[in-house]
Amino acid sequence: MPEVTPIKDLKGYLEAPEVERLIAAATNRRDALLVRIPWRSGIRVSELIGIKVPDIDFKGRAILIKIQKQRKRDGKTIERRRLIPIDQGTLDMVREYLEWRKQFPYKGDLLFPITRQRVDQIFWRLGRRAGIKEIGDPTISKHRKLHPHHLRHCLHPDTRILTPEGIYTAKQIYENSTGELLHKPLNRVVSISGKSLRPCSSVVTSRSKHTSQLLTIEAGGYELTCSPEHRLFTVDADGLKEVKAKEVTIEQYLVGVSSISWTVTEKIGVERSRLLGYFVGDGNLLTRGIMFTEKTKDIVDFYVELLRKLYPARLKIKGKGYIEPHIIHDIIHGDSNSYKVTFNSTAVARWLKSMGLDKHSRERRVPAILWRAEVEDICQFLAGYYDAEGSAGRYTSASKCLLQDVQILLLRLGILSSLSGGERTVTLPRGNTIKQKQYVLYISNQNRFLFYIPTLKRLSWRATDERKLRKIPMQEFVVSLYRGYTGQLTPLAEQKGIKHLARYKKICALAETARKIVGVKKELGGDTRVWEKVLSSPLVFHKVQSITQTSGVEQEVYDFGTSYGNLITNGFLSHNSFAIHCIKRGMTIERLQKILGHSSPTTTSVYLQYSLKDLHESYDEVWKEDEATETKD
Repeated sequence: MPEVTPIKDLKGYLEAPEVERLIAAATNRRDALLVRIPWRSGIRVSELIGIKVPDIDFKGRAILIKIQKQRKRDGKTIERRRLIPIDQGTLDMVREYLEWRKQFPYKGDLLFPITRQRVDQIFWRLGRRAGIKEIGDPTISKHRKLHPHHLRHCLHPDTRILTPEGIYTAKQIYENSTGELLHKPLNRVVSISGKSLRPCSSVVTSRSKHTSQLLTIEAGGYELTCSPEHRLFTVDADGLKEVKAKEVTIEQYLVGVSSISWTVTEKIGVERSRLLGYFVGDGNLLTRGIMFTEKTKDIVDFYVELLRKLYPARLKIKGKGYIEPHIIHDIIHGDSNSYKVTFNSTAVARWLKSMGLDKHSRERRVPAILWRAEVEDICQFLAGYYDAEGSAGRYTSASKCLLQDVQILLLRLGILSSLSGGERTVTLPRGNTIKQKQYVLYISNQNRFLFYIPTLKRLSWRATDERKLRKIPMQEFVVSLYRGYTGQLTPLAEQKGIKHLARYKKICALAETARKIVGVKKELGGDTRVWEKVLSSPLVFHKVQSITQTSGVEQEVYDFGTSYGNLITNGFLSHNSFAIHCIKRGMTIERLQKILGHSSPTTTSVYLQYSLKDLHESYDEVWKEDEATETKD
């Protein structure tokens, strides 16, 4: 397959229930058919208004599409033709429409003797009648036409989305199409290429905002809040497939990424990054300075020296007056076993305030500058934060959002982690106790963490084999093997070193074992190209732990259209597309190319990333009619 190139002019797309509402809102047969034909065929608006009645083959259930194009090499105008299938239900509507329009004086052979602009007006009118609000701002409203290319994502405003320039929230991407707020337009995101299943840059073709009920899905220690209609990826016997958030079940596996990257646009400096990380976890902002407490003397000495180096000023230890930073040793605050250090500097206070450290600990987040910083600065920030709030291979905090931010920063280093939370009892200085919500972020890739994070705290973790961290849910794949190759599997599996192949019907396989299992099917003559891509990709699989519906109040969510059709959101892979319905239901890429009128399979192959199936069934398998219609045929 040729290299995939981004599509830069994707149009609007409506979900199937919305299309049905549009058809129901039509007051005449023409308007209903204007919606039905492109929905069931995927043709362009210009092709729709160019259909002639003689081009419709009622017996063969097909429409001949003709389009005039100018040849680039010599400027000559040529006519291109393609035959697309259509379902019987749509043809019945065409017959009824042709009978209905006899009451009008038009005698030509065009099916729809109207202009493209008139089609736009009809669609907007039907949208208003159907209660479908305008999606997006007026600058992109022209892209809200019924067309198979629109890709819909319904995400919580704080969802962290990966772009080539770093991490931005869904709300920031929506509000900064022109760059007025962030001084730079956010017109690209990072997607997963269909050819290689590896990250690539994708164009944001549309933005929209509406309200919806929300679901919170926790899987593999990661969390995503989205609308019930939002789509994610899961796995089946044939590879990857789409699943709506409302259809996700406990213990199902969702597709995520093991690492992310971006182009560095901000440089903080290793010393400032280290200081920033520590004070995010354990610092308090004063009017003209900062204050922190620490039990470990070595850590106190390190950060006092760092402060003295970056901001020449005076330090105050309670009860001891002002002294120079370099002579702070063995000074204990009061009756406690902690050091209390006060640093007077309006410069550092202003800097930390600009980083968001003037908020309460439960409201703190990773400073936005880290989302575009280089790896070394991120490592130092995470080391500083671990010095303040880390121990025994985990971070702790009263701020869930802060730990979720740290979780994404760890992905920048290729470090997986798992977030959990619970209540803890805290004893105050006067003996009173309070219950407090505490969140814990556990590090999975311990060896990688030790390599990247230069923390001052002693780490005595047991070495872990990172090969065992990536587990592949092969259950449906193995079940399909037993259905298709009964009697041949056991000898071949044992020959490849797989013991007890049948147990992988119920449990995940390590990546190395998964490759052997795929090799078994390949030797038996099965097609394994999709699974080979999956196993060689950076994708990981998160097991769903809980699904929670938020309160009954609808909240704002954000939709984006992208040229490659997917987004990396909070570590998950999200997507949606009309053309994917055709691919995942069995249509070959060659047939879809002809239906959509693409001159090259390169353009059509952009949709392969979604279901990744070898497709061999026809159009009728995509649009199955009910038994009554089939009997009628």
